[in-house]
Amino acid sequence: MSLVKAITVIFSLLLFFSCQKPDSKYVSVDDDSFLLQGKEFFPLMLNYIVHFRDIDGEKVLSPTFEYDSLNQFDSFSKEEVYDRLNTHFKLIAKMGFNSIRLVSLNHINYEKHYPDAALSFYDLKGKEHFFNLNVNLERVISEINKVVQIAKSNGLRTMLLFPRARKQEQYDYNRKIYIKTILKAFKEEEYVFAYDFFNEPLYFDNSEFKNFYDNQRRKENVYKLVDSWATMMREYAPKQLFTIGYAEPLEVFEWDPTLLPVDFVTFHTYNPLRVPNEIYWYAKNVDKPWMIGETSLPADNDSISYEEQAVFMKDALQRTLNCGGAGFGWWQFQDVLWGPFEHNYTSLVDHQGITVLEGGDTIFGTVKEAGKVLPEFPLKKNGDCDCWVNYYNILGYKNYVIKGKVLDASGKPVKDAVIRGWNKSWRIGANTFSKEDGKFKLYSNTEFVNFEISAPGKNTSKFYLELEYKPKDSSLELNLEDESLEYHDIHYKWFLKNPVTPESTFDFKEDLFDNYKLESTMTPVYLSNVNLEN
Repeated sequence: MSLVKAITVIFSLLLFFSCQKPDSKYVSVDDDSFLLQGKEFFPLMLNYIVHFRDIDGEKVLSPTFEYDSLNQFDSFSKEEVYDRLNTHFKLIAKMGFNSIRLVSLNHINYEKHYPDAALSFYDLKGKEHFFNLNVNLERVISEINKVVQIAKSNGLRTMLLFPRARKQEQYDYNRKIYIKTILKAFKEEEYVFAYDFFNEPLYFDNSEFKNFYDNQRRKENVYKLVDSWATMMREYAPKQLFTIGYAEPLEVFEWDPTLLPVDFVTFHTYNPLRVPNEIYWYAKNVDKPWMIGETSLPADNDSISYEEQAVFMKDALQRTLNCGGAGFGWWQFQDVLWGPFEHNYTSLVDHQGITVLEGGDTIFGTVKEAGKVLPEFPLKKNGDCDCWVNYYNILGYKNYVIKGKVLDASGKPVKDAVIRGWNKSWRIGANTFSKEDGKFKLYSNTEFVNFEISAPGKNTSKFYLELEYKPKDSSLELNLEDESLEYHDIHYKWFLKNPVTPESTFDFKEDLFDNYKLESTMTPVYLSNVNLEN
């Protein structure tokens, strides 16, 4: 064979394989959406928590201690556990979901059986113990598969959540073994549609250190890390997808979602004051399919009614659709007893009464109104992805404003930069975004002196700066209000046009978000491009 002919054959083969369409049995990505069997697939995903239990000497993957009867297990044999899972998944499918995100298998303990890793399991009283993961890895895979197959039998696809990356390398070895083993075990399972490699890096990337000591990563280093995960996926599970469960837009400081080579972006967004704005920022800046991985409005049918929670679900889902989102996820299946209100009541099933399904299966609890939304909800746009009224002052602060500008290294304006400020103790913070001309206004109720600023594809600037303020109107008596008011103490209902019976949980009064009494100006902040070539 001549050299020219050989080159032609090789080129033809490369062209053939590069043009191969993804296997239609598997969920794939196409521009800004998901595909399944040649049609658009819109994941409607519910987060579901599982834990290992010891039953007759066997490790069995079970619904969490809080599901069904609160803080007690309702199944006492392996068969009963599988039946409980099947009943829950049957209800999840009936509520209109087509996917679940399996949570808690990401909680590896690296110290209990060091140098091996450990997973937790629970006894009948709900007390936590640990077993050697390395020794029991085959059993762990078998139990994960059992849950995946039960979900599959109910038409539910599964996203598996992996343990977060460790900065202490001596612990990361076991994590990689665990992940690779799972990828190899499920690479041919089309009902495992994706793997989430890190839950909320913004909040948990430093959780292995005492007091969450800030051991900051450079964006270039984060890219190399995530690129190694992409390589792992290509080697062990090339037909499936992987993502990261980002938190709010502050992720851009280190885990820049516009740079990292994931297949699609998922992010978690809570609180009606934040949700429409965080959706807007991600929609404007992510150039691949994105979906909400977690959202909710906690509702106990007292301080927040079940009807309001249902309105929020409709608002958040419609905003996702209008802004081009490719999927929607909710946190979580059933109420828990973890402490704070905002964690306990986020779910779609409470602990009151009994729900009876077709065939006679029962669940201890009743479906909230939000759990009835999806079956009747049209998955189509009904409006634009417009900038929300509180985008530049999400929390409605009204004492101080800092005016500034973000520029690139050549002096050109940088849009969509995230500007974050904190007070001296770092206890109170707020953020804003830069406009097309690079200008921003950062509002607060107390004086900010600690700052962090970054933008998509740009480096991060972190600094301390004391500014001088002047009154907006020197003729008025200066009266600063709510100087210690922090995010968790701010209620979205304060800003609603109709807080009693809201038609929308996003319908805020426009005149509440551009108020201030003291103003200052920050000198321009320059951000250079992130260099991914080195």
